[in-house]
Amino acid sequence: MQEVRTGLINSGYSSPVITGTLTSSGIRSKIANGKGIIAGCVYASGGHMVVICGHDNGAGSIEVMVPSYGAKIVYSYSYFSNNSQFNWIESLY
Repeated sequence: MQEVRTGLINSGYSSPVITGTLTSSGIRSKIANGKGIIAGCVYASGGHMVVICGHDNGAGSIEVMVPSYGAKIVYSYSYFSNNSQFNWIESLY
């Protein structure tokens, strides 16, 4: 994640790295302000980064772009932030 942050800074963007998950309202705020959120996730076999690019407050869901699939996937916020498949460990926005 630090390498991505350095690349953004070198391109003129200022982006904090936050350890852990963001709240649902934090995601909503970033999306409403036109910012995507890079989420660093760790699996038993390694790590992966995805981009949180949408939020549906009424449904309690988030839309996630998964680069390895080349597609967007909708997750409930509660599942994405706490599940047995992977751990969301940091965020960059």
